[in-house]
Amino acid sequence: MAEPALGTLRLRVISAAVLAPPAVALTLLGGWAFAVLVGLAGFLMVWEWDRLCSGGEGHGDRSGGFALVWQELVVLAAIALTALGRAPDATVVIAMGAVLSLVIVSNGDARRHWPALGIVYIGLPCIAIVWLSHSSGQATNLGLQTLIWILALVWATDSAAYAAGRLIGGPRLAPRLSPNKTWAGLAGAIIGAALVGALAGSILEHASLWFLIFLSGLLALVSQAGDIFESALKRHFDVKDSGTLIPGHGGMLDRLDGLLFVALAVAVLTLLRRREVLAWL
Repeated sequence: MAEPALGTLRLRVISAAVLAPPAVALTLLGGWAFAVLVGLAGFLMVWEWDRLCSGGEGHGDRSGGFALVWQELVVLAAIALTALGRAPDATVVIAMGAVLSLVIVSNGDARRHWPALGIVYIGLPCIAIVWLSHSSGQATNLGLQTLIWILALVWATDSAAYAAGRLIGGPRLAPRLSPNKTWAGLAGAIIGAALVGALAGSILEHASLWFLIFLSGLLALVSQAGDIFESALKRHFDVKDSGTLIPGHGGMLDRLDGLLFVALAVAVLTLLRRREVLAWL
């Protein structure tokens, strides 16, 4: 492995060692502690999204600043409503906030349409992950178990894809959208996620082992789609990273792009079956 790659890997490990413990602690505490964590992540992602869609420089004029503040308030309000058990109201807030942002804040300026859509892109997954963490009673604790499974799945997907892509290389997966993605990395992502599914299925008594292996592998594809989507946006706006907040990773969006897609997908599956995914048989 080349020296630059080793340097990047070293930064990734150090960043994870510093940021993971408080994030894990707040996740395990659940309730408002986890909602605050999601709110902080959502706040930073909206800020990065605004900079990303303006070519990495942000909107310096007053109307652009107002648009950013509006988007932050809408997303944070939706997260708070979800933590209060009012996820349907939070979804309405996101929808109305996005429409008002497009109609009023954008004021006919097409350049502001992309930042406005960040309300939906970031807001709905934030609602989804907070809702999933509250989606069952304390007796079963399925909400926390679902949350840990999702986070472990996305982490394994990203890590295995990065490792397989670096070690094996090979043909590019989507060279026009995300030049660094390889088919080997995708295979590694699926295997890594499937292993998480196997571990979850063997530990949780109420979960189906083979179903979780299959679903986890499928969600690895969803996570990679989220990664490719953000990579395509960065290429469109000619930006290397969404931010510089996390050394070795870039910004919050660079780190959580796959989680946004996976959390929303799991929430939709839960709504369709009206039952937590981990309880499916």
